Amino acid sequence: MRSPAVAVVLLLVLTPALLTAQSRGGRGGGRRGGDQPATMAAPTPSAGRMPSTRDLEKANPLAHLLDTRRDLALTDAQVEGVKALQAELAPSMDSLLARYDSLMKVPGARSSFASLSDEQRQQMMGQRIAVADVTDGLQAAYEAAGARALGLLDEGAQREKGAELLARHRRETMGSLGGGRGGRGAGGAPPAPAR
Repeated sequence: MRSPAVAVVLLLVLTPALLTAQSRGGRGGGRRGGDQPATMAAPTPSAGRMPSTRDLEKANPLAHLLDTRRDLALTDAQVEGVKALQAELAPSMDSLLARYDSLMKVPGARSSFASLSDEQRQQMMGQRIAVADVTDGLQAAYEAAGARALGLLDEGAQREKGAELLARHRRETMGSLGGGRGGRGAGGAPPAPAR
């Protein structure tokens, strides 16, 4: 027969782990309940660093298309089309980036999770959920912008090369930001427009 002390120790050790798992959704997968994808979401306390606002700005597919316009042999009209799309979407993207930046300026936003009190950990988890919501919104905006920009390219080789460049760019930028952990992930290209 096991001693009651062993049972108490096991209970004290396992209860916090079970409660932590429940607070993350308990069904494995997403950060909000298991069924929803965690995409470019902010890293959990054990997952690594939080991306800077500059890291998120670098993930912009429209800026990348303009930077690689020579590789794609974009015409002047296509360059102007991407710039117009960039100007149209800038207010919503800038708003998301500003919200992210303000969330990251909250005291303790980049603190080590292990060094915090339980109350501070709860506050940090709430903040990280808000950060994840912002980064999810930004990723969705980037994906839609990339798909719209691909629609400006000529059908065939130019559009295929553009999709390849954007897919590589996503892997290089969003992959290091926590993308690829479910849902759309970092490896895929934005959906190509229907031909």
